[in-house]
Amino acid sequence: MNRYIPNRLNKIEEYRPGVGSYPVRLDANESPFSPPVGVMGAFAEAVKKIDYNRYPDPLAKELASAFAKAHGVAPENVVAGNGSDELISVIVNGFLSEGERLLVTAPDFSMYEFYGALRGVEILTLPKSEDHGIDFDKMLSVVEKSRPSALIFSNPCNPTGRAYHRDEIMDFVSRVKTLVIVDEAYAEFCGFDCSVLDRSVKTDNLIVLRTLSKAYGLAALRIGFAVANPALASAIRKVKSPYNVNTLTQLFALAALRHKEEYAPLIGAVIREKERLFERLCTLSEVYGFVVYPSDTNFVLIKCDDDDANNIYTVLCEEGIKIRCMPPYLRITAGSKEETEKFIKAFEAHLARKHKNR
Repeated sequence: MNRYIPNRLNKIEEYRPGVGSYPVRLDANESPFSPPVGVMGAFAEAVKKIDYNRYPDPLAKELASAFAKAHGVAPENVVAGNGSDELISVIVNGFLSEGERLLVTAPDFSMYEFYGALRGVEILTLPKSEDHGIDFDKMLSVVEKSRPSALIFSNPCNPTGRAYHRDEIMDFVSRVKTLVIVDEAYAEFCGFDCSVLDRSVKTDNLIVLRTLSKAYGLAALRIGFAVANPALASAIRKVKSPYNVNTLTQLFALAALRHKEEYAPLIGAVIREKERLFERLCTLSEVYGFVVYPSDTNFVLIKCDDDDANNIYTVLCEEGIKIRCMPPYLRITAGSKEETEKFIKAFEAHLARKHKNR
């Protein structure tokens, strides 16, 4: 073991995103659609305006203003970052010190724990219920007893797909005396009002994260936002790197936000395909006995035995279909209709073969 590598790095499990070329990619919760025609045209124009020899706007002021306008908040409440991932890292590093505590829920987005461990903080984990619910009274009790410096969870949740109404979130935030970070990466897909983004600007202990990677189909650009009251937003700007969002990303994301209305049909199509995927999986579950969880996102989570999950994942990969495997869970992104059909056909064929060989 190299003595120059800090012990905390040796303890961290490397995050391994899906790699390789697969005709059907349903593993990363990406949109199956390219940006709308109007947005693509704006992209082409934006490329001509870039001063490639100059650093980008360090505060992404125009982009932050466009996001603020689209969501009914003030520009001073918005901080742009390279995806919400970078902002999670920035917030954890800026607001927590080594040895302090960060509270997370499980299951939830694994990068919360990753960035906490990288910072050298103690991770406290609150397990969710069998149906992946958060007991907010229990969470409050954990905060009062263990005194974490911050807590973070996703709403809607990745990977469970479950969301909570904004009133329930704000009731909890109003009662807890610690920093609360709510990751709303999938809020656009939720069928009810789950977002507390507008409330964050007047709340002392709340930061909300958003991204354009999912509903806006701009995963390649890596653009996200933190929204908070002016004091918290200013503190985030203070600790981020000076030129974190490149000029190309700023201009492309700005074009997307200025054509926000063109995304509504695409988001609607993703939601409908998620519902169709959910219904098809529910039908198969009645025959083959796996568990399908309701979803307020653009993906569906199912539960099998550990061996089944690994076998299904391997077989699908061999057939050119990539999903996410987290034994005993499998997470399937809502793709195009053609992608859904290819997945269902291969998935059902594997289940039928296994059932026949019993």
